Amino acid sequence: MGDRPLVLVTPGDPNGIGPEVLVRAWGRITEGCRPVVVGAPTPLAAAIELCGLDLEIVPVHSPDEADSAPNRIPLIEVPGTDLAPQWGVISAVAGRASFSWVERAVDLCLADPSRALVTGPISKQAWAQAGIPYAGHTGYLAERCGVSGREAMAFLSPKINVVLATTHIPLAEVSIQLTAGRIVHVARLFRAFLGKKLDREPRLALCGLNPHAGDFGVIGDEEERIVVPAAEELRADGLDISGPLAADTLFTEKNLSRFDGFIALYHDQGLIPVKLLAFDSAVNVTLGLPFLRTSPSHGTAFDIAGKGMSDIESIISAFSVVSI
Repeated sequence: MGDRPLVLVTPGDPNGIGPEVLVRAWGRITEGCRPVVVGAPTPLAAAIELCGLDLEIVPVHSPDEADSAPNRIPLIEVPGTDLAPQWGVISAVAGRASFSWVERAVDLCLADPSRALVTGPISKQAWAQAGIPYAGHTGYLAERCGVSGREAMAFLSPKINVVLATTHIPLAEVSIQLTAGRIVHVARLFRAFLGKKLDREPRLALCGLNPHAGDFGVIGDEEERIVVPAAEELRADGLDISGPLAADTLFTEKNLSRFDGFIALYHDQGLIPVKLLAFDSAVNVTLGLPFLRTSPSHGTAFDIAGKGMSDIESIISAFSVVSI
């Protein structure tokens, strides 16, 4: 088995493209790690048949039993969650199954934090229909790991790396919830992760919140009250960080070469450039957990589920991060 890291994998919503991209990518992802699926056999078998692949599903009771060969998928089955996929259908039953798979995978990672977790795309609407009180993976993972409010959502790709200071909140709430302390905490997590990945001090850029980064208080006062103090504290701590900088001119080709990572202050400020530049290759990484968790940046893609049209590069990238 060598030194390949052991990675728990959840297929995501069984009615979406998650099982399909997982089985299509299987041969490539086993090259760098030992993946073990936590889920149910029928959605995987349906995806294998859909894609015309020669893969065997092998039931295992423990992650350590898995050999993760290119043609064998070790599966830890979660009782009561097996169902035939209904491609493209949002349902409470599918939402409950996908959540149960994440629950069990997190149990296994918390039992041994050297294990990593790769999560397939879930449907927030299906989770809501199932009565699951989380907007997505990140909030649930943070609560389970006892780090709620201390986690951070980052997106990595060969073209652009971004971390978000705030995530899934209404735009009207951003200036209310954003604090200098939150920016400082997120930047430190991002610096530590990128520094380990790059093996050097990363060069970071901090976005302003308002147009033109506030124009010295002419367009809002959040920069002077919140963002500038955070930047000054980070520089005093030794971080190589520039800003706050106007976001409308920050994500240029020149700056993509100049900076290793960008700290965005709200969801769309960071995710629009990520998805324009690296839609098929970006990886979602949750920082601040006791174990490494990544996910492809795409969603369930219900509109193409079951049609064999999905792209596998993002999930391969998600595994490449945990295989380092």
